[in-house]
Formats: sequence, C-alpha cells, structure tokens
Amino acid sequence: MKCVYRLARFCLISICAAVPMFASAATELGYFRQPAVAGDTLVFVAEGDLWRAPISGGTAQRLT
Repeated sequence: MKCVYRLARFCLISICAAVPMFASAATELGYFRQPAVAGDTLVFVAEGDLWRAPISGGTAQRLT
C-alpha cells in the first residue's frame, strides 16, 4: 500500500511540475523523462537538458 501511495504522489508531482512548461511553450511540446524527487525539488530531463522545479509548483529552471 505504501508503494502505491508513493507512486501516486510521484505521478502527481511530475504532472504538476510539467504543467508550467506546457503552458509557456504550448507550441513546443517536449519529451519529459527520468524524474527524480530530492527534498522539495523535482529534477527531470526534457529535450536532452536537465531541469529542476519546486514540488509546490512554479517555473522550471534549466540546469544544462
């Protein structure tokens, strides 16, 4: 049961972090993969670049 809760939370966090990117670049949808949560930050790969976003929502920052 704990594993299901973690998976559901992870999916929700991933979607919430990606929404601002979709809204700002609606014509340029990317491929988002390899999400990882560390503390209150979500880090993921999109279009070959590394990005981070706060779990609480907001704008993602490109790291590479």
